Amino acid sequence: MSPADQLFLHVHIPGAGSYEIGDEIWQASLAEAIEAEARTIADYAGAELLEDVTEASRNQVRDQVIADMTRVLRRAGDTYRAPDGVQYSLTRSPAA
Repeated sequence: MSPADQLFLHVHIPGAGSYEIGDEIWQASLAEAIEAEARTIADYAGAELLEDVTEASRNQVRDQVIADMTRVLRRAGDTYRAPDGVQYSLTRSPAA
């Protein structure tokens, strides 16, 4: 991936880092970054997002977030608001 094609997945929470997306060993693939964020959302989800407190319910939330983020976050400028209210964006700049 050339620098012109470089993408960053930003988590719009104060103090949260961004994911540098690419093929280098220090970079994450977009799919890996999305999965990591979906797991975080599901792990910290409360009653407002879960049908119940079972692992199956958390897995359902995780899988739905992965599907939604994958569908929406495709190119620089795309944004996604997770069910927990956190905003995500894809940019070409490390600073959002």
